[in-house]
Amino acid sequence: MPPLTTRSARGLASLERLADRPLGAVVLFLAAIAVYAFRAIGWPLVAGRDLDEYLYGYIQFLDWDPLLPWSMLFRTPVTPIVAGVSLDLGGGILAEPLMAALSATAHATTELEWLFSFRLHCLCTRPTA
Repeated sequence: MPPLTTRSARGLASLERLADRPLGAVVLFLAAIAVYAFRAIGWPLVAGRDLDEYLYGYIQFLDWDPLLPWSMLFRTPVTPIVAGVSLDLGGGILAEPLMAALSATAHATTELEWLFSFRLHCLCTRPTA
């Protein structure tokens, strides 16, 4: 039986080869979806302390004379639009799957960015002969 360090080195090398292929991004995305689903069992998506501010921004987004302009002046417009649209579509039933997809996309792209930046660093700092 090979030593643990050899087996772990082989395992890490196979994971690195998987990350080189497009299949690696798909596997990473599906793993992030699974982690989100597991987490959502214990902590489901609920209305947070800022949801009313986001919904004010969504409702008044295209109004010329908004009733409460401060909620739009101190928040970026992306979160109110995403929160409002996710609650409008399907009566809120699609909010949890949409958040799962956004979370998995964010995790997968972050991990791939770290991998590629590490590879670039290794290429740039390789000693030349």
